[in-house]
Amino acid sequence: MRGSRSTRRVAAVAARQHGNVSHDQLLAAGLAPWQIAKRLETGWLIPRHTRVYAVGHAPRTREARWHAAVLALGGEAVLSHRAAAALWGLVRGPVPAEVLVPPGAGHRPRDGVIVHRSIVPDDHITTRHGIPVTTVLRALLDAAAVMPLRQLGRAFEEAQVQHAFAPAPLAAEVPRRSAPSSSCASSSSARPTASGARSSTSPSGHGPPTSAGRRSA
Repeated sequence: MRGSRSTRRVAAVAARQHGNVSHDQLLAAGLAPWQIAKRLETGWLIPRHTRVYAVGHAPRTREARWHAAVLALGGEAVLSHRAAAALWGLVRGPVPAEVLVPPGAGHRPRDGVIVHRSIVPDDHITTRHGIPVTTVLRALLDAAAVMPLRQLGRAFEEAQVQHAFAPAPLAAEVPRRSAPSSSCASSSSARPTASGARSSTSPSGHGPPTSAGRRSA
């Protein structure tokens, strides 16, 4: 009975995270290490990253891939840069999985994930579709360091159309933020991110928190 209750709790957590769970979440749901190992043997848990698993099957959506990447980098990680812009609908086509973590985070790089390190204001972080992510404003600021100018311009136009994004905050920040800074990414294919300090807010990055909140459980 206890195993059945734990299994249901794991399934409920995975349903909120695009089919993914972390090792710590499995333990919190009541599974013992031997039970986790058994479920890995039977294929009920499918490794996505170190200590991150898909439950039952491995979803192929980009949201599932991005959420797994965020889980792999720990509780303070958020989707960022081009991936965040894509999640907000600002860019189209394939983009790399990019995750932002605090400078002191000791997480190792994960396969297929570009890891950026920076201090981020709380009002630059929210959730979208259950995924911890930078706000529209922060996504555009970070994308300015890694995205071609033409593509960045299209993303800015999409932000105005889809999210009623005001141009003034970005116009004031992008010239300064797009220059290389002391913040760096754990990948040779990524350029430095913008610095900033960490919380939930409106998608535009200013104003009161939205109903999305900081993070989903």
